[in-house]
Amino acid sequence: MSTLRIPEWLKTPVGVVVATLAAIFLFALCAPLWAEGLKDGRGPAAANPLAEIAPKAAPFAGCGPTVRAGWTIGTLDTPSPITYASEGAMLGFGLGCDWQPSKYFLVGAFVTYDWAFNDLKTIGVENNLRAGGRIGLPIKNWMPYVGAAWSQIHVGNGIGDVDGYGLFGGLEVRLATEAPLFFAAEVERTFYSNVAGSGMDINATSVTANLKYKFGGK
Repeated sequence: MSTLRIPEWLKTPVGVVVATLAAIFLFALCAPLWAEGLKDGRGPAAANPLAEIAPKAAPFAGCGPTVRAGWTIGTLDTPSPITYASEGAMLGFGLGCDWQPSKYFLVGAFVTYDWAFNDLKTIGVENNLRAGGRIGLPIKNWMPYVGAAWSQIHVGNGIGDVDGYGLFGGLEVRLATEAPLFFAAEVERTFYSNVAGSGMDINATSVTANLKYKFGGK
């Protein structure tokens, strides 16, 4: 009897994010067909469970600025068994655009710039430039989402710019205000390999709070 074997790459953080994105895309593609299939041609439409969770408008769409604040813990993995860790606050801003082609899903792109403080600043980390994208599933006035981003931190002490990539997930909420304001809490895991050709890797975990204003939002 054959057994189902899960590919090794699916067990990595990248694989988990890819699988999650694929599942959301499949839901987004199939949900309208499912909803259409629930209709009864001999009378009014049958009860549609999707209609209970999906917003009738596009409350998360729009473009605008973001202010950000968070905390980052970074670890430096060396060829020896010793691992160094440092942490500190990150404060910054960003610009982003979200497009909601369907009431069942959203896609977005963004750029952020953060300054480092506390121990991160002490060891030489000065700032972090990010650019990436995300996909979300709007459910009334809140939306879970996942995404990926390119990241470039600038480190003093002669090291310079260090490139890496991050995988993140979060929850965004439409605030109960007349203005199109949104709050998002986000967790990201970022990977920087072979820093400055040293053979050492940096892994960082960040928790960030984001306040967004979206022009074009309803």
